[in-house]
Amino acid sequence: MNDATSSKDPLPENRRRMPRARTLKAGKLLFGGFHKTSIDCLILDLSDSGVHIETAVMINTPETAFLKIQDEIIGPLQKRWASGNQIGFDFITKKD
Repeated sequence: MNDATSSKDPLPENRRRMPRARTLKAGKLLFGGFHKTSIDCLILDLSDSGVHIETAVMINTPETAFLKIQDEIIGPLQKRWASGNQIGFDFITKKD
């Protein structure tokens, strides 16, 4: 295994299935029953398949969550990785 695909680094660009557009937007990570927990976050990049966010502090994120950007709620999301206060999520797609 070469350094670019090492499992030690969750952020390498070449591991993404879809390219993500760099963006800096404020949002809220929502989780728990009826979205009872809301954590402010910064959306670092976004694609059709997932999102990379940063929180002000490290949090114990559940495996599934939702993301609120302005008045739009996006999700459900599946946690893909977490490193420090950065978290990567995949969008969960419904299967017919």
